[in-house]
Amino acid sequence: MTKYWKVLLLIGLLFASSGILKASDPSWIWFPDAGGIKGESRYFRTVFNLEEIPYSLLARIVANHETTVYINGEKMRTIYPEEILGSIELADSLKSGTNVLAIKVSASIDQEIQPLLVRVVDIDNDVVFGTDNTWRAANRECLGWEKADFDDSNWAQVLCSGTMQKPEITSSELIKMMGEFAPEKDATVLENASIWLSHSAQYIFTTDTATKDCTVKALTGTNQTASMQLAVRSNEPINPLEIGFTDLTNKDTGNVISKEHFKYNFIETWNMTQNSTQTPKALLIEAPKDMPDILSEKRVVNIPKDYTKAVYLQFFVPKDTPEGIYLGNVILENLGVKREVPIEIEVLPVSLPDETNLKVTIWFQPNYIVTHNKVIKYSEEFWQIIDYYAKKMAEHRQNMVWTPLDLFSLRYNDKGELTGDFTDFDRWIETFFKEGFKYIELSHIGARVGEWNSDFAYIKRQAYDVNLKTTREVPLGEYMHLIQEHLREKGWLEVSYAHVADEPTTYNYSSWIELAREIRRQAPDLKLMEALHYTDLSDYLDVAIPQLDYFDQNKNRLLKEQEDGKIELWFYTCWLPQGNYPNRLLDYPLYKTRILHWANFLYDAPGYLHWGYNWWNAFEVGFAPGDGWIVYPTENSIVSSMRYEAMREGIEDYEYLLLHAKKTQEIAKELNVTIDEKYRAKEITGSVMRSLTNYTDDPLELYKARERLLREIVELDRGPKALLVTSLDENSPLNGDTVVSLQLYTEKGSTVTLNGDVLEETSPGSYETSVLLTPDNPKIVLEVALNGQIKTLERIYSNWRIIK
Repeated sequence: MTKYWKVLLLIGLLFASSGILKASDPSWIWFPDAGGIKGESRYFRTVFNLEEIPYSLLARIVANHETTVYINGEKMRTIYPEEILGSIELADSLKSGTNVLAIKVSASIDQEIQPLLVRVVDIDNDVVFGTDNTWRAANRECLGWEKADFDDSNWAQVLCSGTMQKPEITSSELIKMMGEFAPEKDATVLENASIWLSHSAQYIFTTDTATKDCTVKALTGTNQTASMQLAVRSNEPINPLEIGFTDLTNKDTGNVISKEHFKYNFIETWNMTQNSTQTPKALLIEAPKDMPDILSEKRVVNIPKDYTKAVYLQFFVPKDTPEGIYLGNVILENLGVKREVPIEIEVLPVSLPDETNLKVTIWFQPNYIVTHNKVIKYSEEFWQIIDYYAKKMAEHRQNMVWTPLDLFSLRYNDKGELTGDFTDFDRWIETFFKEGFKYIELSHIGARVGEWNSDFAYIKRQAYDVNLKTTREVPLGEYMHLIQEHLREKGWLEVSYAHVADEPTTYNYSSWIELAREIRRQAPDLKLMEALHYTDLSDYLDVAIPQLDYFDQNKNRLLKEQEDGKIELWFYTCWLPQGNYPNRLLDYPLYKTRILHWANFLYDAPGYLHWGYNWWNAFEVGFAPGDGWIVYPTENSIVSSMRYEAMREGIEDYEYLLLHAKKTQEIAKELNVTIDEKYRAKEITGSVMRSLTNYTDDPLELYKARERLLREIVELDRGPKALLVTSLDENSPLNGDTVVSLQLYTEKGSTVTLNGDVLEETSPGSYETSVLLTPDNPKIVLEVALNGQIKTLERIYSNWRIIK
């Protein structure tokens, strides 16, 4: 796929520079199938008439695969992919009257067929003809297909497009176009296929087969998307497959969640050629491996036999949806034959907050938009793509926008005052703020002057001086003051942060400090944030962001500094840390991406940074796979990944943990008690994450903890109000019989029982007691009753370390 994008870029530049691809020019053409099958060949032909043989007739052919060209049955030559653009002189093989140009395109075993484009030009470089909707196509070789007298009247009509984006049409439309190559309807193909559901926190590989227990019952709040995966595997090809939905209906009340809120993506694979460098073998998916990570925009696909195709399903539950269990079906359709797969989603009466409280930023590179989407930087087409980026990022709960400082130009006016043209800068920020972003992150003021441990220096900026009639260097202080005052004028200063220079280390932090001091002197109201390898820089920072392993090593000191109000403490990941640390690398299990944001809550880190949103040069350089990108390029914009969805779900889990703490705080205030509002939510977090390198490797445990969290949030709002605090964390390792002290706070007048025995109040609304826990009796069950309402509070101590 990387090579394919290189071809797109080169061909796009070649055609753009020569003024080709006008409306009347040749089109990209495909055989009209749903695609998705690798290693096959396609056959194309067109018949044309010549009154006389021209002096020159040159065929220019875009060859993304091995391409063999025939004229009137004569093999002319084979063009290979490394040639990219093949040229063949046709004149010597032509004849007066009817001629046929026939082309065979053969994909390698690991490639899906890409489209064909042919331009046939005369000696003056004028287009005589080319690929268009008059061409015919086949998906198998037919005897004599390359000759002029071959009858192709029942061959397939080609799909055409002015770009390399394959047109999306329904399976019924495809079948009509396929002529004699249309597959025959077989009612048993879907019936006999192996189809199963899975949760969203693990990859489904193309070689996977169904597990015995395929039941997935999603649990969700409202204002949220419930996600799961559907897998399809058959010992016969399924050509083509479409997906649909029914509405979901509440089994008790008849309330409906409309299918208009549901969507799906076929999951495509990325060829991962190497693994990350420092990950234990026990955690690795061994490269080379086709990773099912790309959420394709295709609506219809072909599935080869003995090949597992995964589909990512998303069911958005609107905010006003009543609670209950909702039932419906996913509909699979092949050539008019349908099969329904039952879906069950339980909706709880708790709503995911609209606003993301976790501060989240992932840096993206505008130049790759120019490269991969072939638009001019800051053109209207470019801004349309930026608008789409903002929407996708907001959907995935990002709320801080990486803002390059080259978005504005500098100028000294006739009074010698430094001014700036902030038109693009302001439009950039306003585009993201329109989608709900709340914070601005300015790119780096300084950079290393040499290798990794070299000193930092100000990245010098130039401004045109109208008096000198030339450019001159802008001092750092003037530059920073101008930025600060523009942000103040726009009302953005309070939500703006600037980077000094990226990742200071123990070898160059002193030069970083010099830059930070100068910025502070001239722009004292502009907050500073930094990704750190050296963590003793809190005197100069508003937000300290150590790499996750450095965070782990220094968290006690840094959390104390945060508690004292000195800094705000985040963490970041990149291609490091690896080992047992969670990360979002492509060869990591998906739960390691999701649980990152449980760590945000457990360690009171209210922000997360990653550098790699769309740095697609990392496809080809030596970073760990998936480090540089979490979305994939399309011709028009981007598509999401399984890792991006896992990240979104982890951020949503964080918001629920925070909501649990908020409701605990509200109830404590109602009951007039002082407790740590996060204690119980952290206890639930600790059941799956004991440290940054010791956490569950079972996604189902993560789902169980999430379910417990959501159900407790619901119960917190229901009467009678009650809070339980224990002297021993529920996840504590126990070596033998253990006494645990309990403190229970309730509404006054409640009746409380402990494991069936009635408790006496120690003071109005307060109960103190203790329980002896043993391996045979590891459970604490309290019931609180008031005015006909009963609430059950339960703690289960399961971490017994008994050596027999």
